[in-house]
Amino acid sequence: MKIENKFMQLLSNRESEVLLLLANGNLNKEIADRLNISLDTVKKHVKKIYQKMQVRNRTEAVCKFIENRIEYSSQESISLIQ
Repeated sequence: MKIENKFMQLLSNRESEVLLLLANGNLNKEIADRLNISLDTVKKHVKKIYQKMQVRNRTEAVCKFIENRIEYSSQESISLIQ
């Protein structure tokens, strides 16, 4: 079962990767190393993620992402049952 998230549709592919790494608890430096990009680039992606998700910080972004993922997963499960 593929889990979609409405925020993934708003974000670029790279921003989506950064968001997933944020949700996994990675620090900006770890994200930069993992994606082979500069720390400044990670910070720019994070800033754009906050703007697009209308949040102020990493915790809000991750919580909103997880809440939406759970909501979508629940709705998908309900539609599969019916």
